[in-house]
Amino acid sequence: MDQIDLHLLSLLKVNSKMKYAEMGTEVHLSAPAVHERIKKLEKNGVIKNYTIETNPKKLGLSVCALISITLSNVTLCSDAVIELEKIHEVEECFSTAGEESLLIKIRTKDTDSLEQLLVKLRSISGVERTLTKIVLTSHFERTALHSPKNEESISGL
Repeated sequence: MDQIDLHLLSLLKVNSKMKYAEMGTEVHLSAPAVHERIKKLEKNGVIKNYTIETNPKKLGLSVCALISITLSNVTLCSDAVIELEKIHEVEECFSTAGEESLLIKIRTKDTDSLEQLLVKLRSISGVERTLTKIVLTSHFERTALHSPKNEESISGL
């Protein structure tokens, strides 16, 4: 993967419906060359999926929270993750180092539904404790694109 591939990924993150010709203009390649590179990125698993970005508030999900989960035993982590995957309010789930075992990002309609969700989380086998932090403002959310060989961000390309 080179800087051109990283630039193409950056363009796709902004607009996954961008035409190959438009991307080609940006990276100084022909549309067929761009198509070939993108197919290679898909084949190699770099591009896992194409999706949309939604506005949670327009969907009635005005409460965003980060919840740390402490398990009574770390060996229960994979079982807890399986249960968390079943809860549609859970957007992201991370194993973490430190006192807590897991960190999840959730979105709910209101604080009443957040409270119901917390009850559901605490009923998962092995969950010893949760710590909830309600997000007041999300200034930005992104997945950074950078090359492991060149640790500079490619946002300036």
